[in-house]
Amino acid sequence: PRYPRVRPPGLGGRRAGIRILHVGCGNSALPERMYDEGFRRIVNIETSSVVIGQMASRNAGRAGMEWHVMDATNMTFERGGFDLVVDRSVLDTFACMGNSSAALAA
Repeated sequence: PRYPRVRPPGLGGRRAGIRILHVGCGNSALPERMYDEGFRRIVNIETSSVVIGQMASRNAGRAGMEWHVMDATNMTFERGGFDLVVDRSVLDTFACMGNSSAALAA
C-alpha cells in the first residue's frame, strides 16, 4: 500500500531528532517510508522474531532504525522515552484478546 506523506502534528520541521516508537510493526512499509521522509530514530517492536529478523535485514542500510522482539503489553522502555508513538493496528489485536479489558487498561 502507498502511504500519504507522514506529517505528525506539532512537530514542525523537526524530524531527524524525533524518537518514534512503532508498536506492532509487522512487515509494514510505514517505518521505511517515515525514515525516507527524514525520521531517523524509529524503534519498531513486534512479537514475531521471524518478522523482526526479516525487517532488520531489509532495513540494514537505514542507520538509527531499531528492531525489537517485544510484547506491547510488557514493554521495557523508559517511560517518556519517545516523542511519538505509532500504532497501525495493535489496538485491534488487543480488543480480540481473551483479557482485552485488562490489556487495554494497561
